[in-house]
Amino acid sequence: MTRLRELAQAVAALEELGIVGDPADPKTKTRARLLRAATALFQTRGYQHTSVDDIAREAGVAKGTVYVHFKNKQELLFHAVAEEKKGLVKRFEPLLSETLEPAERLQRYLELALLSLQQSPLIAKLMSGDRELLLFLEELGPELRAQVQRVQLASVLALLRGVAGFDRLSARVREERALTLLGVLYTAGQLLDERVRSGLSLERYARQLSHMLVRGIGAA
Repeated sequence: MTRLRELAQAVAALEELGIVGDPADPKTKTRARLLRAATALFQTRGYQHTSVDDIAREAGVAKGTVYVHFKNKQELLFHAVAEEKKGLVKRFEPLLSETLEPAERLQRYLELALLSLQQSPLIAKLMSGDRELLLFLEELGPELRAQVQRVQLASVLALLRGVAGFDRLSARVREERALTLLGVLYTAGQLLDERVRSGLSLERYARQLSHMLVRGIGAA
C-alpha cells in the first residue's frame, strides 16, 4: 500500500464529519451556519460559557433546529473541530506527492502544522492546553474518542514511513514514536505567544523546529 493510499484512508473518516452534503442543500447550509456560529462563540466566550441557545441565536435559527443536526453541545464542538481538521487536510494535500523524499515530506508537514494554528482557532486552543476543551475530550464517548485517535495515529505513522531508520523499528516502537510526535504537536499552541518564541516569527520558528526534529539539531 502506498503512502498516498494510507493517508487517504486515514483521513477518509473526516469526510463524514463537520459539514456534510451538497453545499446547495438548505440543510447543509444550515449545518454549516451552526458550525460557524459555534466555532466563533467557542473561540471568544469559551466552551463552558456558550449555550445551545447562544449558538442558535448567533446562527439565526430556532433552538430546535440545532437538535435536528446535533445531539448536544459536545457533538457540536466535536464536528466544529473536525471541520477545522478537514481544512488542514486540504492544506496538506500537496505533501501527498509520492515524489517527495520522506524526510522532506515530514519536515514540511510539521512546519505547515505549526503555521496552520493561525487558521484553526479551536485546534489552537486544544494545543495550547485549554482546560475547557480538554475536559470536553474526556466527555466524548469512547467510540468517537477512539475514532479521533485512530485517524491521528494512522496519519502520523504514514508520514513517518521511510524517514531515516523508522521502518526498521519494531511496531511497538514505531507507534510510540508516532504518539510522541503527536504529543509534541499538542503542545504547539503555546507557540502562538510571541514570548514563547523569544521574538522569532512563527514562520521562522516553525521552519527551525521542524528542521531540527527531522534532520537533527546540528544539521545544516
